Amino acid sequence: MPALMPDNPGRDAEKRTDAMTFKRALFHWLPVGAYCLLIFIQSSLPSPVSTRAVPLGDKLLHLAGYALLGALFFQALRASRPTAPRRVIWRLSALAAALYGATDELHQAFVPTRSGDLLDLAADAVGALLGAGLAAWIAARTARPTRGNHRLTNLRSSYK
Repeated sequence: MPALMPDNPGRDAEKRTDAMTFKRALFHWLPVGAYCLLIFIQSSLPSPVSTRAVPLGDKLLHLAGYALLGALFFQALRASRPTAPRRVIWRLSALAAALYGATDELHQAFVPTRSGDLLDLAADAVGALLGAGLAAWIAARTARPTRGNHRLTNLRSSYK
C-alpha cells in the first residue's frame, strides 16, 4: 500500500473537525472570558469616582455592563450549541451573567473600599436579562430561514 494513503481517513477528518470546533469555540468564548476578567480587575480596584450627579448612575452602569455580558454569553452559547432553541440559550445566558454578577458582588465584599450590594446585584441581573434578550431578539430578526421554516415554503406545502 502506498505511504501517501492515510491509515484512517475518517479519523483524520474527525481530528480536523475537532480542531475547527475548538477554534470556533475559542473565537466566541474569548470575549466572554476577557470581559469577565475586565470586570474582576475593575472590581478589585478602589471605588471609582462617585456617580451621584446622575440619579441611580451606579445602577445604570451595572445594568449596562451586565447587559453586555449577557449578550456576549448569548453569542458564545449560540455558537457552541447552534441547534439549541433560542429561548433556552437566552435563559442560560441571562442566568450565567447574573451568577457572575453575584460572584462579583461577593468578591467586592472582600475588597477594601468596596462592598457587595444587593441593589447592584439586582441591576446586574436585570442587565443580564435585557442584554441576553436583546441578543436573542436580534438573532431572531437576522436569522436566515432554514428549509421548512420559511413562510413561503410552509405556504406552498399547504397547497399540495
